[in-house]
Amino acid sequence: MMSTTQVLVDLRSDSDSDEEIDRPVVAHLSWKNQIFPLYEGENLIGREKVCEAALDHPSVSSKHAEIVITGQQVLVRDLRSDNGTFVEMQAGSGDYKKLSVRDNSRTIEHNSKIRLGMVSCTFSLSKDSSTDNMKDTTDSMKDTSNPSNPSSSDTLPQVSPRSNLQFETQSFPPIQGGNSEG
Repeated sequence: MMSTTQVLVDLRSDSDSDEEIDRPVVAHLSWKNQIFPLYEGENLIGREKVCEAALDHPSVSSKHAEIVITGQQVLVRDLRSDNGTFVEMQAGSGDYKKLSVRDNSRTIEHNSKIRLGMVSCTFSLSKDSSTDNMKDTTDSMKDTSNPSNPSSSDTLPQVSPRSNLQFETQSFPPIQGGNSEG
């Protein structure tokens, strides 16, 4: 009697399961102390783990919006989200435009703010398209007042393209007018 051995071959490679690794990081989306790398082409933003920026927040839809980066043009597109996508008309202006069914996309520029439901993020272009730029961006945001003794709050955590983050919202009382005499 002959014995048989069955060989199972896994034809998937590590790069097949995470195709973004092959695409260069060309921009970042940041919220509080989290930085999400963005790639040339389409980048999904939403609650689902398949999104490049997975935001676990109740006001963010499962597939809320996408940022499409092609060459020098960056486009934000609402994906029929429940709580809307709002894009700053000009970086730093504070003037937002809500994307609608008829007008569901808008171009943005470096340092533009994007609001997804109640989550406000900042879009920034990378200095270069290398993945090492994520570390450069993180290093530039550190408090260098005491470089010999950095605390854990001085460094930003690295976020993988498929990170699933949980956010905590807080309400603050309005700021009252004060006396500026010193």
